Amino acid sequence: MGWYQALVICGIFLVLVHSVRIREHKEPEIENSFINKVHIVFMNHLDVGYADGIDADAGFIVQVLNLYLKEYFVRAINISRTLVQKGYTERFLYTTHPWLVSLYLDCPNITLLGEPLKCPTQEEQDDFRRAVLEGHVNWHASPFNMQTDFVGTYLLEAGLEIAQRLDAMFYIKRRYPTMSQRDVPGITKAVIPTLLMYGIKAISVGVNPGTAPPDVPPVFVWKYSESDPDGVMAFWVKGGYPLNPGPDPIDPGGLARNKCIIADGLQEVLCFAFRTDNTGPPEDIETVLGYYEILRQEFPGAELVASTFDNYVAVLDTVKSTLPVRTFEIGDTWIQGITSDIWKYSHYRAFLRALDPCISSGDCSKNDPRIQNMLRYLIKIPEHTWGSHGLIDSIAWSNQALEVARTTKPYQTNEDTWREQREFLDLALSSLGDHPLAAQVKQQYADLETIEPDLSGYTEADVDTPYYCNNGLVIQFSQDGSISRLFDPFNQREWASENSTLGQLIYDTYIEQDFVDMAKLYNYESGVGYDKPNMTANAHPEKKRWEVTVLGLYKNIILNNSNCGFWVKAATKDDQTRSKYGAPRVFFVHYEMESLARWIDVTLFMLGKVTTRLPESISFGFSPLSANHTWTLNKLLMKVDPCDVVLNGSQYVHGINTYVFLLDGESTGLQLWSQDVPLVFIGTADHVDSPFPVPLQPFECSSIRNISFNIYNNIWNTNYPMWYPFNPEDANFKAKFSINFITK
Repeated sequence: MGWYQALVICGIFLVLVHSVRIREHKEPEIENSFINKVHIVFMNHLDVGYADGIDADAGFIVQVLNLYLKEYFVRAINISRTLVQKGYTERFLYTTHPWLVSLYLDCPNITLLGEPLKCPTQEEQDDFRRAVLEGHVNWHASPFNMQTDFVGTYLLEAGLEIAQRLDAMFYIKRRYPTMSQRDVPGITKAVIPTLLMYGIKAISVGVNPGTAPPDVPPVFVWKYSESDPDGVMAFWVKGGYPLNPGPDPIDPGGLARNKCIIADGLQEVLCFAFRTDNTGPPEDIETVLGYYEILRQEFPGAELVASTFDNYVAVLDTVKSTLPVRTFEIGDTWIQGITSDIWKYSHYRAFLRALDPCISSGDCSKNDPRIQNMLRYLIKIPEHTWGSHGLIDSIAWSNQALEVARTTKPYQTNEDTWREQREFLDLALSSLGDHPLAAQVKQQYADLETIEPDLSGYTEADVDTPYYCNNGLVIQFSQDGSISRLFDPFNQREWASENSTLGQLIYDTYIEQDFVDMAKLYNYESGVGYDKPNMTANAHPEKKRWEVTVLGLYKNIILNNSNCGFWVKAATKDDQTRSKYGAPRVFFVHYEMESLARWIDVTLFMLGKVTTRLPESISFGFSPLSANHTWTLNKLLMKVDPCDVVLNGSQYVHGINTYVFLLDGESTGLQLWSQDVPLVFIGTADHVDSPFPVPLQPFECSSIRNISFNIYNNIWNTNYPMWYPFNPEDANFKAKFSINFITK
């Protein structure tokens, strides 16, 4: 993402940067005389969209990909060969992303928003293959920069297999494959078992400079649990990917010594000649030679080599046993962005629901070209780019002004970048051809269709009245539509009260001060795009959790019948939530329990969502009564403790696979399952559940008061969609949940 743009739009938030920096480990000081070798990784940051490298265009995906396919790879190869041909001792080895290499060597005939992908010629592809064999081009182990809280387990495996297939194609036997992630500040530890299964030895992360970097040791071994026999080596670069190398030794920029990876006990270091967003390899050999000159000043007397992640990790492995070991969760403080496009995340999860059983059953073979191609498109969805930079306009904040502004070219272009991102779901589906999975995906899509529910067979009922189901369950609803009493006949306990409700419909709006307050705790060397400049002067929003009121309660309870069902019809009470802000016209929530089932099926309908640019959040909250119960999150089918997150990690905002647990010491309690919504917020005694990822300090488990499933938020002002719906047909949404009673 554009650090340079963030400097402009977020510069006002640079105050109190020191408050973040003081909460960090200091990097080890090693005398220059002990450094005898510098590994240089030449790379540039990939945003699949966002910016085209020179900011001349909007940053459509097809523009970006065409730069790599027709210009950047050719330029990188030419620079590397020219250095050899002209007799320089300095070398250039371009490290890139396996997903891009896959597109280059097996280039699909596709269009995005009507613009074609410009494939290389056969001669260019053959020359690329020669360049790989000659040592001019390399790749890391991960397809590109992902938000790992959002990727499915099988899809993560498929992404790692892209690099492995390329290695096999070129007979490359890697002993120390390394995953590189840039921009996104963190990763969930739930990926570690999969990485180890695929032989990944290390993770390298470069944190966006506008983001508080996780307070991890400079180099460490990261394990999923303390009992694990092994973990991955990990090293984070704070304050950049790093950013661009400087122009000269006086101003080294991203090649500065403190941006290099320096491990105790090693005389070799890793430095990054890393260029920023889609700017590609250096323009000429003089630039490369300048990088070497900078590093000669940073590490006098050291051997400087164009290298790879793998080569450095091989050296790092010799001191692995001496590295600190950590098992904490880190997470992703940017993850709230994934619910900015409801249509995209719900269809993505629907696709995964069809895909996962198909792969596990063997009906979807990863050797099938149709499946391989589908996976190559589908993996784009959890990639970290969701659209363009955003808008320079800071005037059209009111709903009325936005409606007019959306007819203008800048706004239409912005929306088109969001639509283009969705097209990878279409490409994934169409690539299946006649494979049976295609029909299964379409069936899952059909289940997402949302219309106003039919309440026939239900009769009006009173709130604040307990209702008794045939299996012993007792349920009661409050005036805001949430469950205010829930007696669990299986565990013989009460889960809800007037002050601890379940299924709360939450609509929040925010103000500029919220973003200023966040910046004081979050910004590092700049800001990153969490702001809504000038909205106070132009729209005068309120910070408020708006009251929701029941419009109707309907029941279907028949003695000796198998089911016990209720419909709750509710809406925000104040009409300005729909005229000034973006609240839906109405909510419906369906609760149904069959007599033999140990769960309640819950379906939430959100109808008539209003489009607003003002910051807002819609969630479905659960505050169960609990005593000596512990919350656990499910990420990539692994259990993650939300109370064991590193300082500056994602404490309050998490992506999940499908569920969260609330269990006692005997493993009994509740499981809250979410089919469609991928994001949860945590509320504590002193922190209201919200999309804002601050404060960044760990909290005590005993302070957790509620978990809410976030249906939508738009607190980002760059990259992610900034209002919803941007297509009128997307105003309705349906999400399925369940409340599962866990017994011995």
